[in-house]
Amino acid sequence: MDDLDFHDARIRITRLLTEQERLCDRLEATERASNRLLREVNDLRRELDALQSENDSLRRERGELADVLADGSAAC
Repeated sequence: MDDLDFHDARIRITRLLTEQERLCDRLEATERASNRLLREVNDLRRELDALQSENDSLRRERGELADVLADGSAAC
């Protein structure tokens, strides 16, 4: 291997190592973003569950109130 081939190989290796480092940085950033989005999704799921429970409770109350009103109207 002559000096020119050695120099070219060294440049290629340096570029590959730089690219590997860049890709590792991108991977870490993507993993952080993914974890953040997963936390947000989980928070939204908990919020949705709470809202669905509240909605179910309000529907039951509305049904009970409708029954009471219907019974009161029948008594008149």
